[in-house]
Amino acid sequence: MAQNDNAARVPADVRDWVSSQLGEVIDALDTSWPRENSRVWCVTSSAGTAYVKISPSASDFTQEVAGYSYAERALAESERPRLLSTHDGLKALLSSPQPGVVMRGLPLEPADELSAHTEAGRLLRRWHDHSGTTTVEDRDVARERVSELADEARACLPSMAERLDPFQVSLLNAAANELPELAERSATVICHGDFSTRNWLWNQSSKRIGVIDFERTGPGYIVEDMVWLYGALWLTRPSLRTAFFDGYGRALSGHEERLLQLFAVRLGVSYWHTGLTTGRDDLVERGRLGMDLLAKNLGHEARG
Repeated sequence: MAQNDNAARVPADVRDWVSSQLGEVIDALDTSWPRENSRVWCVTSSAGTAYVKISPSASDFTQEVAGYSYAERALAESERPRLLSTHDGLKALLSSPQPGVVMRGLPLEPADELSAHTEAGRLLRRWHDHSGTTTVEDRDVARERVSELADEARACLPSMAERLDPFQVSLLNAAANELPELAERSATVICHGDFSTRNWLWNQSSKRIGVIDFERTGPGYIVEDMVWLYGALWLTRPSLRTAFFDGYGRALSGHEERLLQLFAVRLGVSYWHTGLTTGRDDLVERGRLGMDLLAKNLGHEARG
């Protein structure tokens, strides 16, 4: 069967490599995220379908290959794709399709949505628990990144102070000053790195969750895998948080909760600041709304 125009849009060298692994590529669907450095296709060949991804950099490629290896050890086969082949020179990864539909924006019945979040909590707990005792090098990597995030928060203070209300300024100060100490009190694990609903696959027939995208897998702290969920969902939909931690099997400690909050503050200000410096109104709005929501909830907790 001859390849169609869609297949021809895959870079020729990548298409030739995939064909050498699976047979001639006859069709391809671009499934990249809407950002400049995302390059992913669902390819069809005589052997079936698979996903091919070109990593943005050599370091991203190496990290994701290691992430696939970790996922294979930590999760059941039904919960993650298999890495079929890699090409160092092309920074390309070929992986198996995974049953299910991306959760982000998926219209689910309320009971199914709660069940999905419970299953996601169970999956993440097993992912974290598989870390075992992390190495000194892992702990150093996690510690250094948190120090960099605190420095970023501190660097944003002069330009953002006039745009934030006094309570928001106090939160940003706390992120700059408290993040390293709170991290020191937290256990280091191997994080998924992007544990958001865009990387969850909901299998309606089995009522189970799978996870994809291991580009950011590496050493960190438990709550780093919860920052997106906290800011985007849990603040306005606490029932989803309850369902998630029912699956995770334990609540956060007091210092873990504070660490989660301050990671979210740093992220919100980072969006806002980046949007201002790059002229991205969408990032400005995302950061502004995120900080307003955080201040409303954390201010209420402080008063309570």
